[in-house]
Amino acid sequence: MKKNRLIVAFIMIVIFAVLNGFSLQPKITGIKIQTGSAQTEIFLEMDKIVDPIIEMEADNAALRFDFPGLTMSRSITERVFSGPQLRLGYIFAHKGEMKVTGMRLFPEDAMLKSVRRWRQGVVINLSKRSSAEKKTGRNSEGLLDPDEDRFAPVSISLKDSPAMPIIQGLADRGEIDIRFSGQIPENLTIDLDAANPLEALKTIATEIGGKMEQRQKTWWFLGGKA
Repeated sequence: MKKNRLIVAFIMIVIFAVLNGFSLQPKITGIKIQTGSAQTEIFLEMDKIVDPIIEMEADNAALRFDFPGLTMSRSITERVFSGPQLRLGYIFAHKGEMKVTGMRLFPEDAMLKSVRRWRQGVVINLSKRSSAEKKTGRNSEGLLDPDEDRFAPVSISLKDSPAMPIIQGLADRGEIDIRFSGQIPENLTIDLDAANPLEALKTIATEIGGKMEQRQKTWWFLGGKA
């Protein structure tokens, strides 16, 4: 009899956990959109950080982010969003055996795009090219330090994406005076994690058979030979 009661209690606990969205998989627990005249930032809060797989969908000029093994908390209600630099963004769950949370962003034209970790998840930044100078107007929650961008870690996963906007975007984010020489490929496929934008540029230069070289206050991005 006692054994039967234990079995019933266990079944009730399992049912309660399922109904309340309990899962051992990491989850997105919140989404915060911070907008300004020069940039839009999307904060994805997670109970365990999962780095995204990023692809550029050339047909519809969308950025696609896939977070393998990541689920969404039932408390998330804001799944469609927009901002001054973002025509449309939405988050969704893939159907299939493996749970994957995805997100598509449709940025305005000529936006700089970057992704970085923060202490509670991942931040996606869309900013105007002219906003490479020190940014202001952040919230008072201390999520990001105003001087952090130029020194922040960089995580990039690209497949056949236009090379020059990525290189120039990293230079702008790192406030790097950059010049170019040599052959730079039109498209870039690379996965990298770097300590800051400058180190990311050095890695990209090496990957294409070139190098970064400093001449006084200017950095030269020397591409490969023809």
